[in-house]
Amino acid sequence: MAVIVNDEFIENLGVDFLWNIISDYVSKDIETIKDTLIKNVGYVEIEDINKLTSAEIQESDEFIITEYANDKGTLTTKFEMPAIIIAEDDNEEVCLRITTSCEGVIEIPNVDTYEWDTLNFADMLLPKILEYTYMTKVISVSYEYIEADDLNA
Repeated sequence: MAVIVNDEFIENLGVDFLWNIISDYVSKDIETIKDTLIKNVGYVEIEDINKLTSAEIQESDEFIITEYANDKGTLTTKFEMPAIIIAEDDNEEVCLRITTSCEGVIEIPNVDTYEWDTLNFADMLLPKILEYTYMTKVISVSYEYIEADDLNA
């Protein structure tokens, strides 16, 4: 059954599903976050940045799909997600509050094969939503306009 990909479908998909997929992805992308901080935030000690071992989105108030296309059954979306990320090391000696815009591309291959009308992500808890990660492919995530504050200073 071919899914009707329109603005309403995309908005619901972004808010109820992709936002959670990208939030989970960001929490596991500590190496890219560290590299971006080293390259763009010269006022935080590199030694402190290198100690970071975890990241978690503390706040994100919107998920914006800036473009989308359904090409031969592969739905490709470009997104922006302003976020505040807390990154810290295992000993909590370094704790940074990172303000950024997560931007990237995520695909849903074979978008037409899923029964979207039976997948009510708005009513699912996060662990259940993440069970559907297999449906997506994160192509890229970058951290733009990045700033950091040392919460232990």
